[in-house]
Amino acid sequence: MSRPSSSDGELEQLGSITCPSGILLILDGGLAWMWSHDRPPLLPEWSEIASSANNSVDLAVRGANAIEAGVAFDRQFDPCYLYDIPRDGVVRITESFQRLVLERKLQASIELLKERIPHRRRVDHALEYGRGTGVVAFHGMWAIAASGTPTDRSLPVMGERMPAGSNAGRWRRVWIELRDGRVASTRAVGHVLVDEARLMAVDADALGAWNDIDPLDGKADIVFWGRDAAAVAAELGAPEINSIAEPHTFGWTDLLIRDAWEHTERVQREHSGERKFAFDFRPHTHLWQVMRDVRATPTESGVLDLEGSRLCMFTTSWGDGAFPVEADFDAGGQMLRLRVELGCEEIVKRQAEVEELWFGEFAKQAIVSARIVRDKQPVRFLYREAPDHDNDSGWRVFAGDESDEYVDDANNAVVLPLRELLQIDKELKEILRTPARCAFERANSKVSFQRVEDFNFGDR
Repeated sequence: MSRPSSSDGELEQLGSITCPSGILLILDGGLAWMWSHDRPPLLPEWSEIASSANNSVDLAVRGANAIEAGVAFDRQFDPCYLYDIPRDGVVRITESFQRLVLERKLQASIELLKERIPHRRRVDHALEYGRGTGVVAFHGMWAIAASGTPTDRSLPVMGERMPAGSNAGRWRRVWIELRDGRVASTRAVGHVLVDEARLMAVDADALGAWNDIDPLDGKADIVFWGRDAAAVAAELGAPEINSIAEPHTFGWTDLLIRDAWEHTERVQREHSGERKFAFDFRPHTHLWQVMRDVRATPTESGVLDLEGSRLCMFTTSWGDGAFPVEADFDAGGQMLRLRVELGCEEIVKRQAEVEELWFGEFAKQAIVSARIVRDKQPVRFLYREAPDHDNDSGWRVFAGDESDEYVDDANNAVVLPLRELLQIDKELKEILRTPARCAFERANSKVSFQRVEDFNFGDR
């Protein structure tokens, strides 16, 4: 079978799925609890976004030129529908759409639907418009749908790692093998949106049976970890959880749900103080079942039988983001695989930026004048000397109008990570990469910085 190339030719199997309905979904498995399936798309009242989500509406584009107008309007994947629109935004969207169709002389209008469209029906709409593949919107998230999936056999979920380098070990791509054959064409399907660092490949009809809210056996686990976890465990009488998948964790397992809530409240009280640790409340749901394997396997993946099908959950290895999905086809137009490009250029670039901000050069500190931080003056002068310690960038940053007496007063200096300085002035990004020793100045915030070649560093 023709397959994605690898730097060393080695591929790994994350698991397998079955798809009795012939329609496959890829979505954020950590947010599958938001999936309404055949019910109105309403969230539980305890959800932080329930108020806005449940007050949203769905709109339809109607008329002889509905598709052309919807494509030109370019708001969501399916041009004939606008899902999850805040009620107070309907007038603005309608007016904007009306201006567009008048300018282009199109026959189309927007209709406010009396009832919200359940997510499973949105799948059918997306597949119809996308000719077998599509993007499905649910509460601001995006899932990917594909039809024509084989229904009579198990389908391997395969993965390829990134090549050697700073991102080695992360997934370069993960895909579902649908059929043998040689790739003749590839089509971009869209992006799958991830907010819980994991993805799930699942049969579209089986997803209606997913339970990530109520424990299946009436039980739950409470797990916590981190710098002060051992001290908190000693005070609360929580045992260490002997887990290869999660070493150095503490808590309680297999608690009746009532007892679990009581322990959770005790842990939350400790967490609200200065103690540094993280904790997780884990009811014994479908998510809990499959995540046991995800946490324990080298591929960070797991499978679960659900409603006569098998699903596969896996971590992205890149955290959250919008990941492009592509479909490969043979010469006859049959889909061979559905592929998530996890280590694509845009994600690699974003990861490098995150690491630079939080763990690299921009995580180091600068000494910044209070004229900038407190008085909101623009940066007009800065220099970089040899750092005083490992976490010091060496940068000293000024508004440029400080007197010697002002600078000599330690109360007028603020220590900031460089990433926070960038929030004050994004124009500094390239300058802050300049090695020591260097100095820059500008007359005001409307002109560019110039390097000061004759700056006297003295004994700095």
